[in-house]
Amino acid sequence: MEVLTNSCLIYSDTNYNYAVNYSHKYNAPITLNYGPKHNRSKYIIASGTCDNITLLKDGIYIYVLTENSGLSYIGLECINTERKEIDGEVFLSENDITDPDSFCYGILDMDTNQQIKILSEYL
Repeated sequence: MEVLTNSCLIYSDTNYNYAVNYSHKYNAPITLNYGPKHNRSKYIIASGTCDNITLLKDGIYIYVLTENSGLSYIGLECINTERKEIDGEVFLSENDITDPDSFCYGILDMDTNQQIKILSEYL
């Protein structure tokens, strides 16, 4: 997988109404702008400004990995850039990742590839 820079993210994007997956928000969200220049698609992503966001590209898919160690949660979104839609998303909260009997126990301490492998099982 190719790691994308976070330069295609726009924090507090007030023009989010042009996003492919537009829905009204009370606060301006973070958007991902991807594609050839002058023909980019905008996607609202489920990440906050204090989250650690990692963008990975695999063919026509972009994976948005969102982590927050302080609040103990992790999420993954899979964006299909060919169909211009979000194919799936998963969010695991503190209860899901701090229980020693859980499949996802310790996921915040794993490397990015392991995290995506585990979270992809839920998509």
